[in-house]
Amino acid sequence: MSKSKLTIRELAQLAGVSPTAVSFVLNGKPGVSDETRRRIRAIIEQTNFKADRNSKRLSMHKSFNICLAYLDTSNPFDDLFYFEVAKGMVDSSNEYGYNIVLNKIRQNGDGPALPDIITAKDADGVIIFQDVDQQLVRAIESYSIPCLVVDSYANQEGVLHIGTDATGFSTEAMEYLIQKGHEKIGIIGSSYISDYWVQAYDGFVSAMLSHNLMINPAWIQNTAKDEASAYRCMERILKYDPLPTAVFCVGDIYAISAMQCIRDRGLNIPGDISIIGADNIIPSRYCEPALTTVNLRKNEMGKLALEMLVRRINGEQVTSVRLGSQGIVERASVRQL
Repeated sequence: MSKSKLTIRELAQLAGVSPTAVSFVLNGKPGVSDETRRRIRAIIEQTNFKADRNSKRLSMHKSFNICLAYLDTSNPFDDLFYFEVAKGMVDSSNEYGYNIVLNKIRQNGDGPALPDIITAKDADGVIIFQDVDQQLVRAIESYSIPCLVVDSYANQEGVLHIGTDATGFSTEAMEYLIQKGHEKIGIIGSSYISDYWVQAYDGFVSAMLSHNLMINPAWIQNTAKDEASAYRCMERILKYDPLPTAVFCVGDIYAISAMQCIRDRGLNIPGDISIIGADNIIPSRYCEPALTTVNLRKNEMGKLALEMLVRRINGEQVTSVRLGSQGIVERASVRQL
């Protein structure tokens, strides 16, 4: 009998056991004697049996779908950081036997409208990009579907999440600039993601104060949320005299836009102003000059997020994670003073 026609029920008939026993063996569960397990495995090997997805869904009461969701008010895929995180998830999905299904959570007058894949319970778990209201997580989990928030900084009690140590990588970037001889340092970030900004700014301030360096309010810009607004942040910094010798941008997208602004004003990078970013997204190595940046664990974050959620789906206790960086990637946008 070919593997394309053989079902779990037919395999059970060949082995003289129940379909439940076959399911236990296929999924490595206890509850079957050693002799029965050996007999079932022998028939599986002889027939080259592969359980189709529908059979596995029925036997395990799972959809084998994971919903990757984001709010329609902010598309994280505008930032290449999330493409690399998502790639890590997709790379691991086959290993766990799951499909990744991308969905948008739409906002209406009554709050967020959950997609059908959640309300119909056609997902075993949900991954959400960026911090969201705790009530949204609770709404998803009310369908008995585990939820995990990726790139989270809010530390909401009872919400499983994975994020980056923003204070840590900010301090790391600042220490690098200071070691290069920079004392007049500005920062560009985004208060729109408030917890992220607070933590990154804490790292900036901590490093400056630990070296007894002056913090100039004119060089602190926190209204960046995309390339255009980051450009305007750099414009505001360039209006003041004196100029900083370096600017730390808490995302590579912000840094690349800041560099464009500096060049448009006829200034040189790094001759007049050095720039350092954070993320190490692909464009950072191809801009002019190539961007020095903190290398964040994007792909690893995606893989670990999927692993954490699958473990939660399987009933394991899972704790939230905050990842450190992989160090500074030195390129041409920072000079030694």
